[in-house]
Amino acid sequence: MKMSEEDILKTENELNLNSKVTELIKSFSLLVKNFNKSYEFEPGLYLYKKLMTKIRKKEIEGLLEDDKFIGLLYTTLWSWGMNIRGAKMKNFKTFNEEIKKNQKIFVELSLFQVIDLTREELTKIEPKIKRLYSNLQIMDSSINITANSKIMHFILPNLIFPIDSKIRNFIGYYGDDSQGFYDSFLILFKITQQIHAKVNLKDFILTNKLDISIPKCIDNIITSYNDIKKK
Repeated sequence: MKMSEEDILKTENELNLNSKVTELIKSFSLLVKNFNKSYEFEPGLYLYKKLMTKIRKKEIEGLLEDDKFIGLLYTTLWSWGMNIRGAKMKNFKTFNEEIKKNQKIFVELSLFQVIDLTREELTKIEPKIKRLYSNLQIMDSSINITANSKIMHFILPNLIFPIDSKIRNFIGYYGDDSQGFYDSFLILFKITQQIHAKVNLKDFILTNKLDISIPKCIDNIITSYNDIKKK
């Protein structure tokens, strides 16, 4: 049976992605070091670490009732480039309301970690991830996979991957709607499994005293990979 042009492109993209993932695995330690050196003094990273410290110390349900924590979320998202180059965030009052009205789904999803997900759990959380993504209206500019994925990652750092242009350049572009976001999530989930099979991510993060979650670790090495390729 003759393959369609779409099938051929899909196969080529999968082969290309598998090749890049192999490079990630081979250069894993180098990519981590390169990222840490390049982004050590980024203001956004400083605020992000403050967020992660708070999340580790208190249950997310309580944090999402705290306006000061929501303020830190807002400031961190701003510092991650979501109010420049055509991107425009809603005002804090509206942002606060958007986060709080989705508190229930955030709390439900906080029980899951990407590294431990089973196929059954993936099926269970798929509609919740899609619904949360669609519900969040935090931008005055059009719906933005970058902004929504970042705020979801901030609140669910062990489950959701931040997805910006560097990540999309690496995995491909699947659209800005909830299905496109979930398809991107699944690709990153698969990449995480492939890497974890060769490099125990939990042990690596613990041994090297990295103050990050596994989704952020994946984000960091892909960002570092793209930076090196540009040179």
